[in-house]
Amino acid sequence: AGCGLAKDMLLLQTRSERSDIERAAVERTSGFLHSGDKVFLKVPGTGKRLTAQRTGEVHAYWDHTGNWQEFTVERAANNGALWSGDEVYLKSWMGTYLTVTTPQKKTVHAKATRRTTWQKFRIVR
Repeated sequence: AGCGLAKDMLLLQTRSERSDIERAAVERTSGFLHSGDKVFLKVPGTGKRLTAQRTGEVHAYWDHTGNWQEFTVERAANNGALWSGDEVYLKSWMGTYLTVTTPQKKTVHAKATRRTTWQKFRIVR
């Protein structure tokens, strides 16, 4: 038996080596993280949060906690509490999904309207 993933213990990883934006940590809040929860993603070292702009561009220039910085965690399979190893999608305030492109380009955007492997992240504790 394991324990649920605390909201301050989350690291999201894509398919390949992680970039600074991919190492974004979820802000500390009480309780466990569940599919459907809204989160803010903070970049370690800078304290800035991921922001999905109206154009779908994503950046980490601001430390705001408004609608543009809010992402909904969607579990790839089933619902409920999230655990280390679970795969998730991150939906922006516009209903589009956070996407990391090829390892060579290492770009991040929130323009995708469908959930595919390019939008899938794995929780690593």
